[in-house]
Amino acid sequence: MNLIQGGFIMKTRIEFLEAVKKLANLKDLRQADTVSRTVIALTKLIIGEELSQKIAEKMTPEFREGWESVSMKYLIMMKRGGFTLNTRRDFLEALKGLAYLKDMKQADTVARAVISLTKLVIGEELSREIAQVSPPDLREGWEAIRTAELDAFARDELLFEKGEVPEE
Repeated sequence: MNLIQGGFIMKTRIEFLEAVKKLANLKDLRQADTVSRTVIALTKLIIGEELSQKIAEKMTPEFREGWESVSMKYLIMMKRGGFTLNTRRDFLEALKGLAYLKDMKQADTVARAVISLTKLVIGEELSREIAQVSPPDLREGWEAIRTAELDAFARDELLFEKGEVPEE
C-alpha cells in the first residue's frame, strides 16, 4: 500500500486490509479482515442481494472476490429472529458484538474506516445507491462518512487514463 499525503492506492484486498488496519488503529490484518467482513456483511444485509450483486459486478476481480466471499447466512438467520438494522446504533451494536470490539467508539471508528475505503473502491454512483436503499438514519450515517482519498500517484493515473479525477 502506498500512502502519500494522506491518500491510498489499493489494488489488492491485502492493501485494503492494510488501509483498514491503519485508519481504524487495529492490531493486525486478521482483525482488519474480521471487521471488514462484518461491516460488509451488515451492509449487504441492508442493501439486499440485487444491489450487492451489482456492486460485485462493477468491482475489480481483486476486490470482487473479497466482497463475494462474505457470507450472510448467519446474519439472515438473525434477521429472521427479529434482528434489525434500522439505525446507526443498531449497526454499531451489531458490529461491536459480531466483530468482538471493545466498545461503541471502536465500532464507530471501524465502521467509518471500512465504509470510507469501500466508497473509494466502489465509486460515487454505487455509494449513492447504497445510501438510497438504506433506512433514513443509516442513509445519513453513510452519507456523512467521507470517501477515502486517492494518493497523488493514483490521481495522476486516473487523470492520464480518463482525463479527469473525482472531485474531493
